[in-house]
Amino acid sequence: MNGTSNVSMPYVENGMLVFKDMAAYYAYIAYLDDVTTNLSDNQEKLYESEENDPHEIILDSIEASLGFSSLRALYYEKFMTENLTGWTKVEDAPTYYTASKSAEQSTLNQDGEVKIGDKVKKVMSDDYEIFIETQDATIYSHLLNQAREIKFNYPNGNIPLEVLRSLDYTSRYLHIIDLSTSDRVFEPLDDEPIGGYAISGVIQYGNFCYGSFNEMTLKSFTLVNVTSWFNGQPGGSPVVAYYDINFGNGVSVNNVIGNQGNFGISFDKMYVYQAPGTYTVTVKAKLSLTGPYVATKNYTVNIAGGTAVCTSDRKERIVNYSVNSTHVLQCKIEYWRSSHIPFFWMKQTNGIADVKHFEKVGNVWKVKKHKLWIAVRSIGYKDDNSCDVHPDVPLSTQYNVRNWLEFNTARYVRSTWTGRKGYGLLVKFNNIEADFGMFTNEILSDVKTYYLSACD
Repeated sequence: MNGTSNVSMPYVENGMLVFKDMAAYYAYIAYLDDVTTNLSDNQEKLYESEENDPHEIILDSIEASLGFSSLRALYYEKFMTENLTGWTKVEDAPTYYTASKSAEQSTLNQDGEVKIGDKVKKVMSDDYEIFIETQDATIYSHLLNQAREIKFNYPNGNIPLEVLRSLDYTSRYLHIIDLSTSDRVFEPLDDEPIGGYAISGVIQYGNFCYGSFNEMTLKSFTLVNVTSWFNGQPGGSPVVAYYDINFGNGVSVNNVIGNQGNFGISFDKMYVYQAPGTYTVTVKAKLSLTGPYVATKNYTVNIAGGTAVCTSDRKERIVNYSVNSTHVLQCKIEYWRSSHIPFFWMKQTNGIADVKHFEKVGNVWKVKKHKLWIAVRSIGYKDDNSCDVHPDVPLSTQYNVRNWLEFNTARYVRSTWTGRKGYGLLVKFNNIEADFGMFTNEILSDVKTYYLSACD
């Protein structure tokens, strides 16, 4: 295992790992990835006789040295407990545990929380994370307890956006991150609310990688009385209101009532522009049809025009590959992007492949260690409207496209394993393909190639 000389190790406080900033957090995840994936052949052989996979053993050791109990350990123990009984069909096996998520989940406590700088990140579901400000201890404790209660009440993770926003409608103490698409911008509270009222909501518009380039949506908009609390919450009390909306191109709609959503105090409004350009959308709110405006807010939207080429939505594909009557490889390909965090500048694109090896034992299927093969390829494009091939990607002379190739010779004895390629600010994927196979008597069985299109 490599050393930690270039990594600032976290410490445990109130059951959470603590990192000084986001850079230290991602450096630690990169360190965990490195020490669990870049093993020498000799190191791999040392683990072959172990019941658990080497990446789990290594992460167990690191967490034990910190005195920390992680979400990864919880998920792995739960999965392996179910694996003792096995499943009648491979399709019945849960998919919450995958090797590709082990490093990140190793940073989260068993409630899905980690402290980064002066904020606590909490994973609410596959679609949403929240960041809670910690400067005011009373408000922080209140929001964290309420967030834990919400997660408990939605065990399947299907938490509506409005339920999360009800924690803090003003976004003064809590920020919501949408992991399913990079195009939803969660706006903060107005700096100077008029008469104690402020407009709060989500504005979403098509860019290089989402839906129609002409669409713009005002989503979950509310009027918030910032001088009072909502059901004991520190985020302001939302009220039913009427809204006049000017789309910045000479078109307006008036008296849109905000009585929709889970709590009957919000509205959604979609608008399609006829031409590309930069528009200022103005939203004004009033408490009655004929009353004065109590809050005004302007938004700038950039409409590219045309239709999307690639997507920024997270997508996944799971295929069960029957190698023979007693061996099945569960093959998963996932594409995701995260690019909008209001207080951390971070963009990341990943093409990930995971494989689990199932073996039939009697009448049930169980995950078993085996010598597996996995390879991941993807075409990289610049992060702009044209989807031009990114110039830093190696050129494939065979296909005359620019390819990334990862884990071309990944032959490991594992029950579950992963291949991935992650990139920084300028890159997105078009298509991801992955090869999956297994060895029998040191001979590679038929390799299957599966594809995931990131394009609409």
